[in-house]
Amino acid sequence: MRSHGKFSLGVVFLLMVGPRLNAQWGPVPNNSQMDAMPSSGKCRDIVVLVADTAGAGITGAAVAADNNAFQLTTDDRGLVAIPCRSLNDMITVATVSAPGYFPRTFNLSRASLSRMEVRLDTRRPAVSSAGATVSAAELSPNIQKQSAQLQQDAGKALDARDYDNAEKLLLEAFHLTPSSASIANNLGLVAVHRKDLDSAGSWFRLASDEAPYRPEILGNLGLIRWMQHRTEESYTILARAFSAGYESTLGHYILGMLSLQKGESKSAADHLKKVPTDRFPYRDLYLSIALRNYGKTKAADESYRNFLRRNPVPLLISLLQ
Repeated sequence: MRSHGKFSLGVVFLLMVGPRLNAQWGPVPNNSQMDAMPSSGKCRDIVVLVADTAGAGITGAAVAADNNAFQLTTDDRGLVAIPCRSLNDMITVATVSAPGYFPRTFNLSRASLSRMEVRLDTRRPAVSSAGATVSAAELSPNIQKQSAQLQQDAGKALDARDYDNAEKLLLEAFHLTPSSASIANNLGLVAVHRKDLDSAGSWFRLASDEAPYRPEILGNLGLIRWMQHRTEESYTILARAFSAGYESTLGHYILGMLSLQKGESKSAADHLKKVPTDRFPYRDLYLSIALRNYGKTKAADESYRNFLRRNPVPLLISLLQ
């Protein structure tokens, strides 16, 4: 069965206005990183790592004391420093919460350890993978035939935009052949159409684990991470996907913007040049910035003039000021 590999641009832009999911995968900070957090003399601040069940820090998690002594938010590593002055010798009960996770409470006092870790359970059951292990039953010709037929029928349902039936058929196929990256990828696409970014990310992550060298699957994962505002992950994954042969107009646009933010102007320009201006109105503006940053002044001016021709309102406003 073919793998319905890429998002349509319409679906992606529809979902760009969807809910922001702040869960962020990444390495657990080491002691030197935690020690770099602020402390205040003998009464040391308490550094708390808020992480998922895999130990990856969660960005934007809320950490609040039940007695209103503090209300804090974790940084991009999942860390937060609780000021010692907000605590006393009595026990303070704190609650940690984050979108997509069950909240958890924990106890604090000035006698607490200076470094703590709180892990949150996801509200959605984790998608399990067969990993590198393929069962003998899955290799059975009869099982493979059944799975292929289910996937073919699911493909027809996807083409007809019958997402409920497509999901039902794909889940049946996944039960028979859980190591199939195409099935997980297409379940991710069903989730995208339903605007369920969390599930889509889980399925695309599973698909990429099963087939780490398939650029279209890596590309899907990179796009969904960007839509989840997990920009560092999106940048890394999309870069890998393009180096493996991935092609996507939206992918070029995203990687161009992210490269520009990182100061990688040459890379940003290379990606943005592959983006059509009629579908991405701000492409010429970003391209002009990237070109100017690495000394291509004449090309930058031309790109900026192209932007003003297609978007005359900014020029009008500047004339009125």
